Amino acid sequence: MLGTVIAIIHPEYDALTRKNENMKIGTVKPAVIAAAFAFTAVAASAYGTNDYEMILKTGANDDRVEMGKLFHEAGESGGGVAEYTKAAKLFYVAAAEQHPVAQYWLSRMYSEGLGLKKRPDKAFVWAFSASEKGDAEAQNLLGVYYTEGTGTDVDMEKAAESFMKSARQGNAKGQYNLAASYESGAGIEKNPVKAVDWYKRAARQDLAVAQYSLGTCYEYGIGVQVDYDAAILWYSRAANQGDARGQVAMGKCFELGRGVRADPANAAAWFRKAAGRGDPTGQIKLAECFDKGYGVARSPQMATELFAKAAESGDESAQLSYATRLELGIGTTLDKAKAAEWYARAAGQGSEKAGSRLATLKADSAAIKARTEAARGSELVFKGLYLGMPIDDAVFTLESLLLEAGRGGTLLYVTAGKDGGKQIKEGVAIEVVADDAGAVESIFLDNSTADALFASVSLSNDEFIKTFLDAYGLAELPRSDKTVPIVLDGRQVGTQRRIAYSHESGYEVVFFDSYVVFRTGNMEDSMKLGLCRPIGSFQVRRTVGEKDQAKHFN
Repeated sequence: MLGTVIAIIHPEYDALTRKNENMKIGTVKPAVIAAAFAFTAVAASAYGTNDYEMILKTGANDDRVEMGKLFHEAGESGGGVAEYTKAAKLFYVAAAEQHPVAQYWLSRMYSEGLGLKKRPDKAFVWAFSASEKGDAEAQNLLGVYYTEGTGTDVDMEKAAESFMKSARQGNAKGQYNLAASYESGAGIEKNPVKAVDWYKRAARQDLAVAQYSLGTCYEYGIGVQVDYDAAILWYSRAANQGDARGQVAMGKCFELGRGVRADPANAAAWFRKAAGRGDPTGQIKLAECFDKGYGVARSPQMATELFAKAAESGDESAQLSYATRLELGIGTTLDKAKAAEWYARAAGQGSEKAGSRLATLKADSAAIKARTEAARGSELVFKGLYLGMPIDDAVFTLESLLLEAGRGGTLLYVTAGKDGGKQIKEGVAIEVVADDAGAVESIFLDNSTADALFASVSLSNDEFIKTFLDAYGLAELPRSDKTVPIVLDGRQVGTQRRIAYSHESGYEVVFFDSYVVFRTGNMEDSMKLGLCRPIGSFQVRRTVGEKDQAKHFN
């Protein structure tokens, strides 16, 4: 159905952006097919037995429009092409006689291709004509056409003008779209306060999409002060009308305890309602609940089924999650071939992680082994890892090592590095950095990963260092032993001892030893930022100068 309108991106607590929202443009009378026949019976008594033909040929334009609406609704309710065709004929006759409401409906049918051939150009012309006559629905529709470029060039300023005309006449959809324009600054000067005002007007007319948007304004302080109680009020009104986004928002409020007491069961219940409406976000959130046993009995199988449904709808994150579960056999039969298919779909939508997993699944282990053996003459190769190796090889090698060490199920991904290049980052445990070409420049493994790969859990850090040096013939290398500052937000919060062994080929091995964090310091933040490494961690990297070392590694 036609109906994409301006949708403003509101920040979510777990994401910065969302895709544009959709809504129906037209207001359809809440009748069913039976109502169409009831109308037909009334028309028949007024015009004769051949009511449709009589109204089409000699009826008043208002009657043509009303009968057209009912035939249109009958088509939507499953009546098919015949009903749409009758509706289009009725609208066309009235529209040709300059009836603005008929012109609006005829515009919709041309844009939707229902009952007649889809013609965006004619859709625009009829909406423009009805808009010029002051029809508020047509003015909103014309704004949508300018927004989408339907039958005309995209023109956000003209779109905002049309939404303004519609909104000032009290049309709820026009008010919503004008509010969205003010919020984004699309075609009009950005003004969050005015956006809230127009959202309120539309929301008070029970337009669910406006109620949801108003709720987000209150939740995140867009044009108003943050007010979780008000957010809950408007989310609940949208949700109780069946708006899936409102239902998801209610679930998140119960999940986070925003405006209500945190309640896992209620959160899951709202996610279930949204999922039941086929909403991908609701399906994903409910899947997460089943995965963790949050508010529902834990069921990996149900979680996988829900991820699959969201994936089928085209949601990129769900496609990645579903592919991951297929690759690992979580809640379903392990199927790497099928996983590769879903990774390919997600990668086609731009998912870096999916592209990385696809490369790993297609990796040639023999070729990786050959490249590793060729590097032994010039690089320090430990456990199949070395500087200069392709970063995709590093993913495959690390996963294989973790699997051998009993830590299977850890999937690694190549993503863009924070300072350019590429990286593999698994929390604070693993960090591999490569240049733009994908050649590895640095490998960091935390103490738990080192213990897993080198079976060093029972060793002290000094013993681990000695074991590593002896194993790879590094004991005679020049050693530097430094206590370096830990700097967070421009101030020193502690110190850490680092022991480095430098090789003439240009690499160095750094072992992280004891640290002192000042009373004002934040150990957790320092760890997350890589400013302070756990004792027993180590890093193999290209030798860098003091200035660059401070920039990149401290």
